[in-house]
Amino acid sequence: MLGALLAVILALGITGTTLFVTKIKPPIDSANEFLAAVDDGRFESAFAQLCSADRRDTSPADLEAFLAVFYGRELVSGYQVNPFDVDIDGDSATVGFDADSLDDDEKFELPLRKESGEWRPCFADALDDLG
Repeated sequence: MLGALLAVILALGITGTTLFVTKIKPPIDSANEFLAAVDDGRFESAFAQLCSADRRDTSPADLEAFLAVFYGRELVSGYQVNPFDVDIDGDSATVGFDADSLDDDEKFELPLRKESGEWRPCFADALDDLG
């Protein structure tokens, strides 16, 4: 009986790890790369990571101002992605993150789109959802 319970626990652990690595981790990695570039002021690098719709509709020079408007404040810094706040719906996802400049009860979400097998920040999708 104990052996069967341990086998079930092991199977659940392997399944959970596989699910995390294949489904949840890629959007988290994309969010971390983008937010690190923004936090470091590397807007050319951040721009290159955006989805094709965002790259078409904005420029690297406008990215900093756009992000400040999108998030409704000065650009956030000292970010931390929340690995438990990832919502994936087909080829769209959001990844929640906190930042040093936020109040304890505030959080932001980074919208992402899967293009050519890669997760990319995509504000066009979020703006379409707003109106």
